[in-house]
Amino acid sequence: MLGRRVSIPVPIMLVFGGLVAALIPGVQVVEIDPALAFTIFVPPLLFRSAITTSLRGLRANLRSVTLLAVGLVIATALAVAAAAHHFFHLGWAPAFVLGAILAPPDAVIGISLARALRLSRRSITIIEGETLLNDTTAFILYAQAVVTEGEMWLTFGTHTQHLGVGDTFHVPLGTPHSEKYGPQGATYWVARRNAR
Repeated sequence: MLGRRVSIPVPIMLVFGGLVAALIPGVQVVEIDPALAFTIFVPPLLFRSAITTSLRGLRANLRSVTLLAVGLVIATALAVAAAAHHFFHLGWAPAFVLGAILAPPDAVIGISLARALRLSRRSITIIEGETLLNDTTAFILYAQAVVTEGEMWLTFGTHTQHLGVGDTFHVPLGTPHSEKYGPQGATYWVARRNAR
């Protein structure tokens, strides 16, 4: 309600509210499993956007939507990968995973901000179309995991694969497997949680 009174979009007010609450001493930390939060909160919000998005408007603005959902996501992923490689000396494989994770903008916030800022109907349609499609581009761009530290052994049935820093792997969702880590453990990044 405060956001409406001072004409600030609700998503921005929620971010500021969360920051203020986090800085209050003595407030108990509440942790929610990211996968659970993703499963509970995101689908209803995306479903609402999907059923309210104009198909006629998407067809009319297909070029703009495609350039944003595909071209911009790929360009952003490449820029993030190049920056991570240059400034933080990451190998190219983990740099591309980082790029794929950061490239697509948040669908829910993008659509909420577009509506709250009262952009033109054409702009809202383009943003809705782009935000509904950009995750697909990022997932196709890099749907694997990459080992960034240590070493590990990945076993599917009777086949075991040794993985070191820079090696990539993919485990289809629901596939039985086991992971054994070296003496220093192992860290790997996954472009999307479901790709693990």
